Amino acid sequence: MAYRLCDRTAHRHAEGSPSTGGRGLATAVLNGRAIAISGGRDNGRLQAWDLVGGHPLGPPFEKHTDPVENVATAMLDGRIVAVTGDRSGVVRVWDPVEGREVREPLQVAVHYRNNLVTFTLDGRPSVITDGTNAGLVLHDLDTGEPVRQLLPDSRLGLGPQAVAVAEPAGRPVVIAGGSGACHVLDPATGDPLCDPLPVGKADPGLVTVVDAGIGPVVVATTYAKVWAWDLAAACEGREAVGPRVLPGTLTALSVDESKGVSSIVSEHADHERMAGHRLGTSYLCVTDLAEGTPVRPPVELRGEGATRLDLTRIAGEAVAVVDAAKKPRLLRVSDGTPIATAFTNAPASEGRFPR
Repeated sequence: MAYRLCDRTAHRHAEGSPSTGGRGLATAVLNGRAIAISGGRDNGRLQAWDLVGGHPLGPPFEKHTDPVENVATAMLDGRIVAVTGDRSGVVRVWDPVEGREVREPLQVAVHYRNNLVTFTLDGRPSVITDGTNAGLVLHDLDTGEPVRQLLPDSRLGLGPQAVAVAEPAGRPVVIAGGSGACHVLDPATGDPLCDPLPVGKADPGLVTVVDAGIGPVVVATTYAKVWAWDLAAACEGREAVGPRVLPGTLTALSVDESKGVSSIVSEHADHERMAGHRLGTSYLCVTDLAEGTPVRPPVELRGEGATRLDLTRIAGEAVAVVDAAKKPRLLRVSDGTPIATAFTNAPASEGRFPR
């Protein structure tokens, strides 16, 4: 199996399933409808949107006092909640419809990093957070109490840079990228499940997992390179596929599964064309995971700068939610064409939903 991303010359959300979003953007399914939660870049204000109807779900959430670095969703007490972390290391859990907190916030680190992932462990809602002074910590999301530190021997400031969760055989497995490798851990014990998966000298900046029909496949990036492993084979000592050198810097990554085909959906900053563009130019690419070939030509996101990316489904169709500054877009994964309605980063009180 070959893995290669965009050469310019499935993710499926079940009702209440955690988002695979992350850095400032998350999507989920609420009452059968696709929703997105984003914002928080400057003043910490977040908004949940109905992506189909094109309207805010409720009032904005305004409890964060620092810019929000990470957004995820989880199931807590039978309902979907947003889980959001800001630069000061405060993680808040809130109702996306009512715009209010549902539990006391977690103070997880003095210097918070862009890592926050939610999952269920032994029937308990859980969240992993990261900070340069605390490292990677597993918390019980219901009580807010820390359960254990993961990778406690990581050097200060050089620990995990990206985190994802896989569920082979129905049990969660944590993949933490840092110190030039992806570490595969049992969150129930903190023990490594196999030797670290090496990615060279650089730390993985992005990590995600897809079930590609052969079991979980880990996809990790280091700047403009992509590495991939069949997780079961990697734990048996087989080498990764890669690296593949990409144009520009890969800044966002997700994976879609549709009609039996797994595709990597990625966003790239193009350094060759950065001059003269204050926010830069980037490209949205879709690549067949098995064949390593482009599914379609890349979509240029001119002048939109660093984006946030997640995938959802609208009317059964895979859709990339691209959140850039105040110009978010919804693009069909199949052909890159835009969907007429898109959410906005401006809170509902500051402007109407664009049509």
